[in-house]
Amino acid sequence: MFIANLIRIIFTCVALVCGIMVALFAHADIFSLDPRATYLRVNSEASFDASAIDLSNLSFAVHAGDLLKLQELGDWQAGEPVHFTDTAKDTIAVFSSSSTLLNSFILNRVPGAIAAGIPFITVPTFFGDLQTDIPQDFLVARTVNPITSVVVRVPAGAKFLFVAAHDSHYSTNQDPDSDYKVSITPFTAVPEPSIHQLLTLGLAISLSVFAKRRLMKRPHPPS
Repeated sequence: MFIANLIRIIFTCVALVCGIMVALFAHADIFSLDPRATYLRVNSEASFDASAIDLSNLSFAVHAGDLLKLQELGDWQAGEPVHFTDTAKDTIAVFSSSSTLLNSFILNRVPGAIAAGIPFITVPTFFGDLQTDIPQDFLVARTVNPITSVVVRVPAGAKFLFVAAHDSHYSTNQDPDSDYKVSITPFTAVPEPSIHQLLTLGLAISLSVFAKRRLMKRPHPPS
């Protein structure tokens, strides 16, 4: 009985460790980001278009309903060094059914945008205070009360992902050390032990204690 429970504990521990290893060491696809590029509306400034990441080109298969972990790497600078430091992390993203990105003066520039995650409200444009917010995008990282990653479920119909810095004024943004990137990995939740597993562990510990007590109480042979 004791040996059988000990074997169950060993297999349970191995399963938990394997789950943790999968979650921590899943292969990451890393993409460089230009903090001047965005999928949001801009006004009275020259900006760059955010590149669409093709989900079918990732090193692992992606299907609707899968969980992805988006991790912001490095940082960016929101203007000239005399006013800003290379410490900004604010990053947003949106899934899309296509790679199409419309003209920068249009509010809904991503016609194939698909809602995912917790909706994030973006700030208005620096010039003209025009609305930039779309209901489908979500926060990946922020500088204040730092967050550097998000786990999001891939929505049905999603084939592309746009990732961009979150700002109101893009043309002066910089990345002096070229370290601003995003990593994408499949996310596997580590399974929690079941009630049966916990009871088995408790029983095994009890049996182990009982066995030790019996050994301690066993009379020693006369010397």
